Amino acid sequence: MRSVPYGEPPVPYGEPVIDYNPPRGPPPRRVSSTASVGHVQKYPIFCLAAIVANAAVFVLEIRANGWRLQPFSCPSTCLGGMPCFEDGTPCEANPMLGPTVQVLDRLGAKNDVAIFELGQWWRIATCNWLHAGIIHAGLNMMAIWSVGGELEKAFGAWRVGLLYIFAGLFGTVTSIVFLPGQISVGASASVFGLVGANWADIIVNFCARCTLRGSGIVCLTFATVINVAFGFTPFVDNFMHLGGLVSPPRPATWRFEEPRPCTHPPPCPRSS
Repeated sequence: MRSVPYGEPPVPYGEPVIDYNPPRGPPPRRVSSTASVGHVQKYPIFCLAAIVANAAVFVLEIRANGWRLQPFSCPSTCLGGMPCFEDGTPCEANPMLGPTVQVLDRLGAKNDVAIFELGQWWRIATCNWLHAGIIHAGLNMMAIWSVGGELEKAFGAWRVGLLYIFAGLFGTVTSIVFLPGQISVGASASVFGLVGANWADIIVNFCARCTLRGSGIVCLTFATVINVAFGFTPFVDNFMHLGGLVSPPRPATWRFEEPRPCTHPPPCPRSS
């Protein structure tokens, strides 16, 4: 039973006790238990580490290729229609300006025969850190920084890191199932995983406040459509892209829930 201060009439039994001195000012803002404003990163540590790691692996590729890049196209055609150099030696072109397919396969590219018949399951992970050439590696590293940088600043390195690795593995498995017999490399599945995580961020944290202001949905939609369309061009494993894109929404909506601060959330419209 609640005590009543001296001098006040007693409250009859069964009537609710009303506090006549409610706290002044706005109610305290609820902060998520998974992340708080004080834990927002200043620098995208994981994205920087991923870029450095991809660059280092590409240097190892060029070393394994004899410190040379394959030409964009072969200058001549020899007997039998085989591409060759002007002196008659065989030529293997690489439009991405990188090593040969044999070098990529030896270093751990996605190869269904090697995975299933030779038991080299580690290729599911290693192929995500190899790149076909300078152009391929440069585009992916720029995408990691532009797509994943702000995401990591808001949600932290370990969340973005886990999604990056998980999306790469899921994209490789998707490519193995739907595009067998194709040797594939690249961090594109992980990059598309970051794109999918940005979509999860918008769905969970911006749509829940009934506003898309500051979400960057226009640029994200444009980038998603362009990159998916680019995946239908030759020499691009679009199944790896799509596998990485659809992999993170489920864990991202779980791990990315309510981490962004919102000082003045707008009221949601009510239907009559």
